[in-house]
Amino acid sequence: MSNRQENSFNWWSLFLGILYIIVGIVSFNYPGESILAIVYVYAILAIIRGIMLIIIRNRIADTFFFTSNGLIVFGIIDILIGVLLLFNVEIGIITMPILFAIWFIIDAIMLIANVGPIRHISTGKYWLLIILGVIGVIIGFYLLFNPIATLAMFPIMVGIYFIAMGVATIIAVF
Repeated sequence: MSNRQENSFNWWSLFLGILYIIVGIVSFNYPGESILAIVYVYAILAIIRGIMLIIIRNRIADTFFFTSNGLIVFGIIDILIGVLLLFNVEIGIITMPILFAIWFIIDAIMLIANVGPIRHISTGKYWLLIILGVIGVIIGFYLLFNPIATLAMFPIMVGIYFIAMGVATIIAVF
């Protein structure tokens, strides 16, 4: 291995991949705690996003002399949702299956919408991704209309996601 290849090894990505796998395994072993942790993380991220939207709105107003009251409204809504979830975890547990199902549907639709350039590279991969996207939309709607099933599957889906991301991150390192 040349000196350049040794220096290009990304230890941070390897560590992150291993951490993803550990989080996935923990999610399988402690499903109740996983749901609580996700609610708290979602709440904190909502508060941070709300603050960022307000800051961005102010910077846009200062830079372009244009005010967007929508950013303030969405920022405040995000902050309120985050605070509500932090202090009322039960609401988070109840709403998380619906939010997860909606996220699943949007993610699958985005996959279908953005797969076009792959068609020029590989027709097989293109159709595989289209099929996976359609399956994702179907599963998303199933989860949306069956929130109890979603709540039961949530820690498993999170575990699978983190383990898959961990493996993919580690593979990318090598």
